[in-house]
Amino acid sequence: MIRARPPSFPSTRRAGSIRGMMKGFIASLCLALPLGGGATLTFAQTGAANPPASGAAVSSPSAPGATAPQEPGRTLWTLDASGDWIAAPVAPDPAAEADARQRLAQNPELLEIERLIERRAFGGAERRAVRWLRTNPASPVRDIALLLNARALNGLNNGIKAFYYCDELMDLHPESPLYVDALRLQFDIADSYLKGRKERFLGLTILPRRDSGIDMLFRIQQRAPASPLAEQALLRTADFYWANGQFDLASDAYGFYADRYPRSPLVPQARLRQAYANLAQFVGPKYDPTPLINARAQMNDMIATYPDLARQEDLRGKVLLADRKIARKLYLTADFYKRTGKPDSASHLCKRLIENFPDLPEAQDARDLLAQLDQTASDTN
Repeated sequence: MIRARPPSFPSTRRAGSIRGMMKGFIASLCLALPLGGGATLTFAQTGAANPPASGAAVSSPSAPGATAPQEPGRTLWTLDASGDWIAAPVAPDPAAEADARQRLAQNPELLEIERLIERRAFGGAERRAVRWLRTNPASPVRDIALLLNARALNGLNNGIKAFYYCDELMDLHPESPLYVDALRLQFDIADSYLKGRKERFLGLTILPRRDSGIDMLFRIQQRAPASPLAEQALLRTADFYWANGQFDLASDAYGFYADRYPRSPLVPQARLRQAYANLAQFVGPKYDPTPLINARAQMNDMIATYPDLARQEDLRGKVLLADRKIARKLYLTADFYKRTGKPDSASHLCKRLIENFPDLPEAQDARDLLAQLDQTASDTN
């Protein structure tokens, strides 16, 4: 029997629940790199020509000398006993591919299902795949049938059900050579939902699934935290939040990416987006300046760490803009205290503004306000 699956993901429409989920994954996604006993550290990088000091996705071996499964077409960097990095391209495994093709060829029904999928006859392929799965619950080629059924369902625009069939393949057949293919199909389904793909409801293709797409990307990170796809899923999540104006979540996601994958060549851009996302959260001097203060600190760190990128993005100019906004915030708050009969608080903020931003126009406004406060105090006395 086909394993029953819930019809949809739990709702995560509230931003707070998504933020909590993201922060809760930190512990489960952290790597534990072996440090002794002759263990080797491995890194995978697409198109890599240099050691991972210039950026790589990390994979954690489960035992000394072992390496985690890698995707074909990537470069595997291994730290040997002498401390040197050794590069080895990860080529497709001919034995695994030949085995999968041989197992498929030995089952004419599955071969015919694959032909139907190639001809885009997804409905017929899905019906035959389900029938085959029901009549062959213990077959050694069941993993192939599960992936074929997932592909057929995805072609029928039922991405969530296809996602669950991929889950079943990876849960029940973790040793399958199709494991990475199932994970990649899950990523493609999630990405299509984030790009606006809709599912049918009441006969109309009108039901968006962006929340489900975000959940799927989190599931991928949980299932394979050390894989290149996990890195790609986290960055895709951050880009989605950025593109949709959810700057608080985008800031969290980009910061998590930079902390989680510090060797990635995309870290400078992630840090830059994190600073810009914080900057975008400040909506005016009457509101909380915390995002603005965070953005200013992050841009100053970028200027010190990535000077070329800082010049290209004119971060010094943006820091000056942030300084003026903070100074304006201090001045308006001091003026508020003056008007509400709290001259001591107003004087304190004026002095703080002049001390921190002596060369800004707002500092002169603060000096004028401070002179008015002193005049008022002397008149009162």
